[in-house]
Amino acid sequence: DTQTESVDAQMIDTGDWFRSATSAIVQYGDSMVEYPHGSILAVRRLTDMRNITTGKSYVIETSDFRVTKQLVDADPKFFMAYSTNTELRPDGTLVHAPFKIYKELIRHIDVVLGCVSIEDSI
Repeated sequence: DTQTESVDAQMIDTGDWFRSATSAIVQYGDSMVEYPHGSILAVRRLTDMRNITTGKSYVIETSDFRVTKQLVDADPKFFMAYSTNTELRPDGTLVHAPFKIYKELIRHIDVVLGCVSIEDSI
């Protein structure tokens, strides 16, 4: 699960891939099926959390973790963070269950603009 990822992100210059991107990061984990483990996400830093749009993916960083999730502005104090991987455990619960991210703990939020992945390393 990506909830335990390091907050030390490697930044990559996106050049002309995505003109509005402010950086790119390597995606880890399998909680977001549209972004394979090891792919590169082009992202744009948000300066106002009121611009969160339900259905879009975001990279959220706190002092304890960095995750890629879809956010719902559920409450004045927190966002609900959802994974697109709906894999279930044998007992029927989600492997990547939704969780709260308290707004006061958020350092950065970046909207995901796109993804680049390697198909073959030959």
